[in-house]
Amino acid sequence: MDVAGITSLNKVAKKSLLRNTLPHSKYFLIVSLLVDGMRDLNLFTVKGERIARIQMDAVNCISLPNDYLSFLKLGVPYNGRLHTFTLDESMITPMTIVDGIEVLDSTRGEGITRVDGKSNADGTRFVEGQSGYNTRGGVNEFYMKFDLPNRRIIIDGVSRTECTLMYKSNGVSATGETLIPATYEESLLAWVDWRLSLGDRETAWSERNEARYYQEVAKLKFLESPSVEMLFDGIYASYRQGVKR
Repeated sequence: MDVAGITSLNKVAKKSLLRNTLPHSKYFLIVSLLVDGMRDLNLFTVKGERIARIQMDAVNCISLPNDYLSFLKLGVPYNGRLHTFTLDESMITPMTIVDGIEVLDSTRGEGITRVDGKSNADGTRFVEGQSGYNTRGGVNEFYMKFDLPNRRIIIDGVSRTECTLMYKSNGVSATGETLIPATYEESLLAWVDWRLSLGDRETAWSERNEARYYQEVAKLKFLESPSVEMLFDGIYASYRQGVKR
């Protein structure tokens, strides 16, 4: 009897074959369906965040990891916390190639650091400040822009060479065995049964497997929900100490 808190995608695939009395020739089909199920769970159901420290390249960009699905946070460590970046879609995307190498051309606005409240090198002036009078809320010191066609993020204003990216992963290892929490197992098995039954003419059977899958997903969402202590912490954090009367 397996009572471990983690299992592998390989074990889940073999269990699915056993439950559905399928031949071993269907193994790779089951694994393919499990990979799709893992992607769906990580995107829409469980937290499943992954953290990566990524080096910036010569044109102030970081490349997205191969297993990247969705963005959560990007920043640099500061005083034991992650100082996150502010999205700025007006940043110029690097497009200059010299001798086959991508470079920054400041005459086209590439790589020019935005300095709020001061004049930039290109003569542009930003009136909103980052500290003191006229400070805007909800804006941090560093900026970023997504360049998804090239699977990268453009960074501005960061003097460091390494950034910390928090993102949603597909949860599947391309180089070794994929380990998953044991709590995911029944949801993944239900996903496989549902997908296998889609090609079946028994419509009622397909609907039954779909309902079973979403029932298992609801259980996972319950496990991922905040605890009572976390809810109380959130409420207490909204209080401010006043004058005792």
